Amino acid sequence: MRKWFAVWSAVMFLGAGMAALAGTGDDTAPRQGDAETAALRVGDLSGGRESGNVRKIRQAMTSKRKPKDRDVAPRIAVIGAGAVGALIARELSRYEGGVLLFEREPDVGWGMTKANSAVVHAGFHERPGTDSARFCVEGNALFPDVCRELAVPFQAIGGYVLALSDAERAVLEALHGQGCTAGVPGLELLARDEFLARVPHANPDVVAALWAPTVGITEPWGLALAAVENACSNGTSLHVGEEVTGIGTARGRVRSVGSARATYDIDAVVNAAGLYGDRIAALAGVSTPRLVPQRGEYLLLVDVPSHLRTAVLFPVPTPQSKGILVVPTVDGGLLLGPTAVELAPDAREDTQTTANGLSQAVAGARRPIPEPVSYPHLTRP
Repeated sequence: MRKWFAVWSAVMFLGAGMAALAGTGDDTAPRQGDAETAALRVGDLSGGRESGNVRKIRQAMTSKRKPKDRDVAPRIAVIGAGAVGALIARELSRYEGGVLLFEREPDVGWGMTKANSAVVHAGFHERPGTDSARFCVEGNALFPDVCRELAVPFQAIGGYVLALSDAERAVLEALHGQGCTAGVPGLELLARDEFLARVPHANPDVVAALWAPTVGITEPWGLALAAVENACSNGTSLHVGEEVTGIGTARGRVRSVGSARATYDIDAVVNAAGLYGDRIAALAGVSTPRLVPQRGEYLLLVDVPSHLRTAVLFPVPTPQSKGILVVPTVDGGLLLGPTAVELAPDAREDTQTTANGLSQAVAGARRPIPEPVSYPHLTRP
């Protein structure tokens, strides 16, 4: 499980996934493709909505083998079928035991997984010595193999952090130092002329840049979907459109998970509920740090010239966010954003797009690279 936390820690997302897992497994347990041992099961969706992707998962499950006896093996509930929950369920499905994957939405990956910059971060933004820094660096290294196994796009295109003043140069030096401490490979501090020779279309006012070759890009929603398909082929029971409304505990241990449809006997819970992770934790009586939701807005450019899609461009970060990025997409586009607007705890579903937010995205993207936002269709955001 730790491996898949590490994988998605390398991708930027808002909120937190909290996990509590007990039990052991057999490291030689089967993966997808072993028809003799794969137990293919999916949750009851009666009374709920079923998307085309869920139907696709059902159709892919062709094995008729009876599931193994789960009475003596642990049953684990993974709550949240975004990229974090999907990858954890995929890993757990390699071991003896039952895995139930719950998602309140009618399809997988409909939360933060479909609402982020799709950047596989290198780890230099994270404070050294923290779990976030360690998992980010470890996860970054795992990403190429994970995406290859799941046939999901991944490109290690690298990233630059741009300083436009001497004060920002000092921040670059601090990022370089903490990245080196965390073990981020290949970091380089570049002088202005060296950077502009590499990225001639960037802002000529740049004074220095930090180069991180292990920054990558992927397709998060496709990653979640592929991981769920793999997990279900290995026996995971998928419960989409089924919100967990209760967690039963006794003597300090999880005993059950309940929804409006049924109550399930469970031995452990993995909380991967994203922005609702604190509420899931509260169902089990667990105190967690307060989650502060933020709304971010993006502009997506299509048919972008290839010279503008050579690397991710970061501004110097602020205490609130990593700033407005210029991010190439795996399908040839260019993403500008996100903004960062702090929301009230009860406004987690506020995903509106605003004229002011789009204007901020354009203004922020003009700092590292003026050219994209000079296109005619972006002159009046």
